[in-house]
Amino acid sequence: MFLPFENISSESRIWIFSSSIKISEDSQKDISERIIKFLNSWKHHGVDLPCSFKILDAFFIIIALDQSNNSAGGCSIDQMFNCISDIDQQFDLSLLDRSKMHFFIDNQVLCYPLEKVDIKFSDYLFFDQTIDKKKQLDDWLILLKNSWFKRFLR
Repeated sequence: MFLPFENISSESRIWIFSSSIKISEDSQKDISERIIKFLNSWKHHGVDLPCSFKILDAFFIIIALDQSNNSAGGCSIDQMFNCISDIDQQFDLSLLDRSKMHFFIDNQVLCYPLEKVDIKFSDYLFFDQTIDKKKQLDDWLILLKNSWFKRFLR
C-alpha cells in the first residue's frame, strides 16, 4: 500500500538504489509510475505492506517500508529487487552495482568507482548508503574522513 514519503514513519526500513548517471526528469516520471504501481500491490503473505519511495537528487531511489505492523520476508523483498532490476535494465542506471560511491562536490552529485576513491576524497561529503532507516536520511551526507570508509583510504 503506497503512502506519500512524508507520511511514512521515520522508523521505516529503507533500501537505497543509486544510479551511476543522473536520472532525467522524463525517466524519473516513468520510474515513479512503475514503482508506485509495484508498491500499491506489494504484499507479504497476502497482507499489504505500508511503503513509499522517493527519488533524491536525481541519483537515488529510496524504497521505504513501515515494518511496525508487518515486515517483508524473503519473497516480498525479492519482488522489490526484481522491480528495481527491471527498471535498471530498461534505463541502464546500474542501480544494483555496489562498486561506486556518490559525493557532493561543488553543489552537485558525482559518482566514482570505488577503486578511484582515495585519500584525496577525505574532505568531500559522501552519501552513506549503508543507512537503513528513513530518519537517517537527515544525516546521510557526511565527510568521508569521518565515516566507516576512512579505514580504506590510502
